Amino acid sequence: MNMKHVLQLAMLTCLSLNMGWAQVTKSDFDGLTLAPNSYSDGSDGSGNFSSGDAIFENKYFNDPTPPESGGYSYWSDGFAYSNQTDNTTEGYLNMYSSITGKDYSGSGNYAIGKDGAVIKLTGNAVQTVVTGFYITNTTYAALAMENSYYNAKKFGGASGDDPDFFKVTITGYSGSPATTTSLDFYLADFRNSDNSFDYILENWRWVDLRSLGAIDSLSFALSSSDNDPLYGMNTPGYFVIDEFNAPLFSTLGGQAGSTAISKTDAAIVNWAQGCTVTRGPQDISTESSPLVTNGTEANATGPATGSSLVSLGDGGSAVLTFEHPIADGTGADFAVFENGFTSGTKVFAELAFVEVSSDGENFFRFPAVSNTSLTTQSTNATFTDPQLLYNLAGSAQASYGTPFDLQELSGVAGLDITAITHVKIIDAVGSINPAYASFDKNGNAVNDPWKTDFFSGGFDLEAVAVMHENAVTGIISMHDKTNTISVYPNPAADRVNVSFVDPASEGLLKLLDIRGNELASETIVSGTDKISLELASLKQGIYILLYNGEAQQFVKQ
Repeated sequence: MNMKHVLQLAMLTCLSLNMGWAQVTKSDFDGLTLAPNSYSDGSDGSGNFSSGDAIFENKYFNDPTPPESGGYSYWSDGFAYSNQTDNTTEGYLNMYSSITGKDYSGSGNYAIGKDGAVIKLTGNAVQTVVTGFYITNTTYAALAMENSYYNAKKFGGASGDDPDFFKVTITGYSGSPATTTSLDFYLADFRNSDNSFDYILENWRWVDLRSLGAIDSLSFALSSSDNDPLYGMNTPGYFVIDEFNAPLFSTLGGQAGSTAISKTDAAIVNWAQGCTVTRGPQDISTESSPLVTNGTEANATGPATGSSLVSLGDGGSAVLTFEHPIADGTGADFAVFENGFTSGTKVFAELAFVEVSSDGENFFRFPAVSNTSLTTQSTNATFTDPQLLYNLAGSAQASYGTPFDLQELSGVAGLDITAITHVKIIDAVGSINPAYASFDKNGNAVNDPWKTDFFSGGFDLEAVAVMHENAVTGIISMHDKTNTISVYPNPAADRVNVSFVDPASEGLLKLLDIRGNELASETIVSGTDKISLELASLKQGIYILLYNGEAQQFVKQ
């Protein structure tokens, strides 16, 4: 927002921890062998299992009494792992399934923990700060809380007002004798007086463990509001985790670990040329709210300056166009600039989703992740850790752009990532109230400063930089192809020939590189039948010959 400079906020002192996680291997359980739609609970006697730099304790009770005589063997403690997909069947016979129906990546394994489960760090992870992990409910627990099952009650009760909860307390241990620190995470929470905030977790949500400090191991204790005086907790005591100790996302621009693009980066070859804005309201929760008015569409074109911008408002959007289509290259292909200011390692992050189109009509969104808190609403005094944000424009501070890599959208039907003609920026409404929230790819609300109920509210678009563009497609799209020249051989080695279909024509023949830069030109006079061009000084790659509106591409070997 443009009024950032009027905020009088104390700068926070940044406590620097020796994270260590950059060298740590995450635990995603995908290296553990499982048949499709199956699980391993330790019944094979394998015991504890490892994934990444961690050991997941497992205990299985083998009853020596034969089953026909009443013997019963079972998974008694710790973790199991699974790839089961059944998220609809109620009951304990389906205790090894995640309510999401898949792991975090969508194609691998996940771990299931019981009350009292323990993780021991190994290798490079010992005595480091664990980043966190993604968590959700088992199908067994989620449906028991949703519908009631056996002794477990339906959360909220008949009225929906019962302040029920199901939580996991995570304790970190360090040294010997062990020192401990803990945090709580709610797998279901009906304690809010506003029932619209009640939830049973049925998607993946990040648990940030950095507050536990440098540790050696962790334990997990489950508790619930639904308990039996004799038998204890009625809520099924299971939870699901994945991507344990996964790397965090980008730090602030210019800091170690940052992927943000400086506005002066030599990799930038162009900037957005056109912009059309659809303004959003200053406050989407107020029916009579006026639209934001700050800035003009032209402010979002050309290079980032640090001063000119256009505000989008709650849910507002901007569509950017370019001189040449953006193309998929190595690494980031374009970057979106906002004007966020910083406090220590954090940024005042007003965020936006980013979509692209290769036809100007059908837009496709980059998968965005917001791992910020969903219990405390960000306000105009809130700074956000950019390491919890991914593919959300505005996660980098002023003078730095948030990068986007078209390779992430490879294979999307209806999108040509070699010829992106339009980029759409859509303000993420930062409310955590489900009635107004914008949601990331995991189904979690994007929590950023809200309400920004003034004329410059919402995402402030400054510029869009291009690192890779398709000059060939751009040139061809600007001219009608008239078949006036023929180029051969193609591929070419030391020389390439150009023959003219109509020798009576006249014009200027230009040799261009793939970015559209002119390398050479020659005037063609009437009566010219063919010319030959020397290529010895050119590097291997793709080049363009442009003549009277026709572009022909050839490859230099």
